[in-house]
Amino acid sequence: MQKSLSLSVTILGAFSFLFAAPHQSYAQAHTKGRQVAPFTPALKAGDYAWHPDLSPSGPVVILVSLPDQLLYVYRNGVRIGRSTVSTGKPGKRTPTGVFTVLQKKVSHTSSIYKGAQMPHMQRLTWTGIAMHAGHLPGYPASAGCVRLPIDFAAKLFSVTGIGTTVIIADNKSAPSHTVRPGMVFSGKAGTPSGSGFVWTPDKATKGPVSIIMSAPDRKIYVYR
Repeated sequence: MQKSLSLSVTILGAFSFLFAAPHQSYAQAHTKGRQVAPFTPALKAGDYAWHPDLSPSGPVVILVSLPDQLLYVYRNGVRIGRSTVSTGKPGKRTPTGVFTVLQKKVSHTSSIYKGAQMPHMQRLTWTGIAMHAGHLPGYPASAGCVRLPIDFAAKLFSVTGIGTTVIIADNKSAPSHTVRPGMVFSGKAGTPSGSGFVWTPDKATKGPVSIIMSAPDRKIYVYR
């Protein structure tokens, strides 16, 4: 009887571990993040830079570079943050284009992947694409979302709002200065001629339109 009871307890413990493991392992998998100096040239997985004092106020624009696995944050045209990310793995590629933040939740559990916790979730589509804290292994590994270090996800969450513009780009969907931007975000397609503007609607004939006004550049940018 004693051996039978011991065996039952062992089996029960094993089943408890199996059922608890997915939730525990997912929580442990979240990358906390490591803050580095603002102008650190190369970031390792989990690294981020955050210096909001460079531009204390103004509209926020977020740019995600799929080739470099980096996210850039601009406020009033000036970069205030940069972070490593993990985007969609092969077969679950993160979509490119211009999006807006549709919904924000500090605590969120996925309705698609049961039990998956997504802290500081910022929804970009109603079909399951969002920015949120998660595991950053150093390469694209998500099911399509943009994973962020936990600490950076909280900071990003604090400066965005519903309607914040998010540009997700790769080498095929955008010019190099958009995929790899500098400290000041221009996003311009070329140098304005004597007429004072560049207008190339043929580069994107359909899709949602976003208009960004940059005080430092004294220019207006139109994205589609």
